[in-house]
Amino acid sequence: MSLDVAKLEQLVSRLARQAKSGTGVQDIQLIHTHISIVLLAGDTAYKFKKPVNLGFVDLTSPPKTVPVFKLETRLNWTTKEVKHAEKTLLTRRDHQTPTLS
Repeated sequence: MSLDVAKLEQLVSRLARQAKSGTGVQDIQLIHTHISIVLLAGDTAYKFKKPVNLGFVDLTSPPKTVPVFKLETRLNWTTKEVKHAEKTLLTRRDHQTPTLS
């Protein structure tokens, strides 16, 4: 089952509401880029790749997204501003809705 951009936006909005009500974090922001949606919840950031093909990058399926995810994580991991980070590839299987922990 593929996830289109509209469904991803709905999912991230639901996760933002969950973060606000479940964690007590009031400072919730959503930032949209051409290939990602970033959910900022206090001092934590969650980055979701949009299922898009822009020619120079194809994120339309997990096999195409994983190498991009790994490269981006490796490049960003060395940034001095990242004091503590955990990298997790979030995938949806068996129609389960992901939750933020």
